[in-house]
Amino acid sequence: MAFGILPFITYRILAEGRGVTDSDALVRTSTVGAMFGLSPIGMLLTEKLIDDEVARESAATLVEARVASSTSNAQAPTSGRAVIDVRAVPATPPTQTASAAPAPTTPASTFAEVPHLHESRSAVVERLGAVGLTARSRDVSSVRPVGAVLDTDPKPGTIVSGGSTVNVLASAGVPVPAVEGHLALEACAALTAAGFPVIVHVRLDHEDEPGTVLDQEPSGRTAFGTSVKLTVAGPAMPSIGEGTTLEHAERKLKDAGMQEPDVFFADPKGDVVRSALPEPGTPRDEHPPQLLIGPKAAATATSKS
Repeated sequence: MAFGILPFITYRILAEGRGVTDSDALVRTSTVGAMFGLSPIGMLLTEKLIDDEVARESAATLVEARVASSTSNAQAPTSGRAVIDVRAVPATPPTQTASAAPAPTTPASTFAEVPHLHESRSAVVERLGAVGLTARSRDVSSVRPVGAVLDTDPKPGTIVSGGSTVNVLASAGVPVPAVEGHLALEACAALTAAGFPVIVHVRLDHEDEPGTVLDQEPSGRTAFGTSVKLTVAGPAMPSIGEGTTLEHAERKLKDAGMQEPDVFFADPKGDVVRSALPEPGTPRDEHPPQLLIGPKAAATATSKS
C-alpha cells in the first residue's frame, strides 16, 4: 500500500474545506487517505475520518465557549456595589433538570457507490435507499421475467454524490396473446407462433362448446418462452407430452372424455409415447385418438404434461 502525495494534498484540501482546523487532525486524515489513494475505499474512509474530526472539533468548541462564559460571569467587576448572585437565591424552589449539550450530528456521506444489482425491481429500490441513493424505474419490453433489472445508469461500481438518482431499467416482459374464448386449435397456433409452448388441460363439467378455451395462465405479459396453460372445454384432446408412459396417456384421455386410443408400436419394446394425434384442444369426434409408442431412449423428453 503506497503513500501518494497527490491523494495527500487532495484529502487535506477536502478536510480544510469541510472545516477541520487542527493541524494534527489534518495530517492524520490526509495520511490515512493517501495510503489508499483516490480509490472508492480511500474516498469513503477519508470522508468518515473528516466527519469524525469535524464533530470532535465542534464539540470541543462548544465546551470551551461554556467554560469561558462561566469564568466571565464569576469575575465581573462590582463597581462599588454589592452584587447579588441570583442563582444562589432562586425566586422559586429549584427544580433539578438534567441539561445535556446536544450531541453533534455526523453529516451524511458526500459520496456513495452504485451497488451491483441482480435482484427484482423492489429489492433494487430497497438496496439503493440503504446506501443513500434514489431509484427511478422505467419498464421496457424484454424476454426476461417481469420486474427483472436489466441495467442501471450510472453503471454499478460508479461513485456518485450522496442522494443522487439512479435510473433503473426493468423488464416488462413480452405480451402473451389473449386467447380466452377462442377455439383451442387457433389459440395453440397463436401462442406457438409468439414463442410460447402450450399445455392443454380439459374440463368436462362445462357448458361451453367443446374445444373452447376457458382460461389461460399466464396472461398479460411474461418472460419469452414461458409455457402457457390452457383450460379447454371438453371432451377434447389433452396435451400428452413426448415421453409420457402409455398408462398415463390412456388415463389422461379417459379423464378428458376421449375414446380409447388406437395404439401403434414403432418398436416392440416401446413403453412411452413418441407422438399423439389429434392436436391438443381438438374436440372429440368419431375418430379415436392415436398414440405412437417407442422406446424410452428414443424420446426427447420425459414430461408427463
